[in-house]
Amino acid sequence: MAAARLLIVEDDLKTAAALASGLERGGFSTATAHTGEEGFFLLNAETFDLVVLDWMLPGRSGIEILNEGQGINLIHTVRGVGFVLREEANA
Repeated sequence: MAAARLLIVEDDLKTAAALASGLERGGFSTATAHTGEEGFFLLNAETFDLVVLDWMLPGRSGIEILNEGQGINLIHTVRGVGFVLREEANA
């Protein structure tokens, strides 16, 4: 069975890397975009099972990406999701 493919659209490089790393350790396949334009392009060019989308992005907001995306099946949005990133200490 193929790993679920996730797109992470996040302009904060550290946050995007932490999300991708954690999801990949969990067995997911990830792609990352750091601007609204990159995210919009990838979302329309490839197929993803889930998108983690920041609302405030340079170039094009997350809301604009959802409104302008072609053929995006939007099942559910969750607003105000909080999460904690924990940096692992280097041994």
